[in-house]
Amino acid sequence: MSYLNFIKETEIALPDILAHVDGEYRMEAFKGVEFPQGSGRVFEFAGTRRVVADWFENIVTDLGKEFYGIETAGIQYCHVGTGNTPETATDTQLVAFTAGVVYSERTASAQGTAPYFGHDTRKYRFSPGFGGGAVNLNEVGASSSVTNGNLSSRSLTKDSGGTPVTVSVLADEYLDVFYKRRNYPAHIVEATGAPADDTGTIDVSGTSYGYTIRPMQVTLGGNFTPSTSAAWGTGLNGGQLVGIGYGWNISAKARAIDENMAFGAVTAAPSGGTDSSTDEGAQTYTNNAYSRELWYQWGIDDGNFTVGIGGLGIKTKLGAYQIKFDTPIPKIQGEVFTYYHDFSWERKTTWV
Repeated sequence: MSYLNFIKETEIALPDILAHVDGEYRMEAFKGVEFPQGSGRVFEFAGTRRVVADWFENIVTDLGKEFYGIETAGIQYCHVGTGNTPETATDTQLVAFTAGVVYSERTASAQGTAPYFGHDTRKYRFSPGFGGGAVNLNEVGASSSVTNGNLSSRSLTKDSGGTPVTVSVLADEYLDVFYKRRNYPAHIVEATGAPADDTGTIDVSGTSYGYTIRPMQVTLGGNFTPSTSAAWGTGLNGGQLVGIGYGWNISAKARAIDENMAFGAVTAAPSGGTDSSTDEGAQTYTNNAYSRELWYQWGIDDGNFTVGIGGLGIKTKLGAYQIKFDTPIPKIQGEVFTYYHDFSWERKTTWV
């Protein structure tokens, strides 16, 4: 980036924010009929739906982690198969692929009570006879393609206690698979939802400024809708990690907050006058880095508060955070202010 010599540019860079992702599956079978044929509308026969595998935990593969840095949607499709080899973090395909389908319904939302997390939940429907008749399934996965491979998740089919089970589907039954990909906020006490603020200092033109980072609006989730405050659960399918429409006030991806900024609870936004960023972007992703630098910029006509910038609110595909400076950072008309932040992601737990 370059500017005319008379434009002063202030740049700040803060430490890493680390998101944690995981997921869980549920499988249900039922009988019904598609009418009219080819419409995709299925009339379910009352009393035939049964849970063949209740919610069971699963975490993200190495390839699934990679999907957050590249332009690939990682949970568009669901795969089922008959292989019973235990899952590993390096799995990229099912052992014995039976069928794959694209999702038919999607809900992006956030948990309303602690432990807080955003989630992208998808339903995948397999039609009767997808296995050539009655079929016994032992593995399931989420993928970026309909054919076997590109798995962002693979798991043996299990009961709610985590014990592998065989899922039997009759020749005349539909199979609904539900997959919930979850993202847990950083800088928070998971069990209680209390803030666990991160603090530090940055140097700006030789002056030291203290900062505090805290998640924000952790109970607000939804799809990519600029007119809402949704942040959590919006980008968990994968694809390039960049800022998204903020929605806290119209559609900016980040907001500078004036010298009167006061922290909000983790479920709220900070208070104070705000001004949106005018430009944003991300560095080129390095394979297997599981981290990416994001940046937001306020131009010469933006973020010019009386005393200075008291803090920031940022929103990405992996969550939203509020950042407060102990002392406002001055910015006046004719100056440019740019904020950089490394954003990383990891599995919530070790593969088991």
